[in-house]
Amino acid sequence: MMGEVRFALDPQELAGPATTQEDPNWTRSGKMAESPREAGGAPAVTVGGLIHTSVVTAAPETTLASAAAAMVRSRTGSLVVIEASFLAGILTKWDVLRATASGEDPRTSLVSDWMTPDPQSVSPDTPAEDATRMMLQHGLHHLPVVEGKQVRGVIRLRDVLAAGIRRPSARGDAHAT
Repeated sequence: MMGEVRFALDPQELAGPATTQEDPNWTRSGKMAESPREAGGAPAVTVGGLIHTSVVTAAPETTLASAAAAMVRSRTGSLVVIEASFLAGILTKWDVLRATASGEDPRTSLVSDWMTPDPQSVSPDTPAEDATRMMLQHGLHHLPVVEGKQVRGVIRLRDVLAAGIRRPSARGDAHAT
C-alpha cells in the first residue's frame, strides 16, 4: 500500500486519518516570550510565534512523485514524514532533486529512501535566535517544531531571518549611521 500525502491545518489533524486539503493557509501567531538573553527583559520572538502550522505530511512509504506533487501544490520546500503519529523524518526539495539526479524513478522510489531520518527539531518556546543559529550551523532551510513528541509545525530559515530583520536588536542601533 502506498502512503498518502496530506496537509494538516491543525496540528491535531496529524494524528487523524490521511486527508488532503488543497488550500493550506499558514498562520503566524504573535506569541512572545521573555528571554533572559535580551537586555532589560525585552520580549524575544520564539519559534512558536513564527511556525507554519499548515504542515504537509507523508508516510515513509509514499512515493517521491506524490511527495513532490504535494510540495508543489502547497508551495513549500519540505514535508514532514510521520510514522505512527510521530516525526520520522523530513523530505526536502533537495532530497527529491538528489534522487532524480541519481537516476531514481520518482514514481517508484519511496520517501523513506531519501528523507532525513530523525531530523533535528525545536520546541515552540525555542528563541528564534537559537533556531536561526542551529539552521545556519547545520545548513537547514526547514526545521520541524515538536512539542513532546507531536509535530506542531515547521519553521523556515527565511522566517527566522526575517523576524530578526524586522525587529530591532535589544542592543539598539549603535552601528547604524
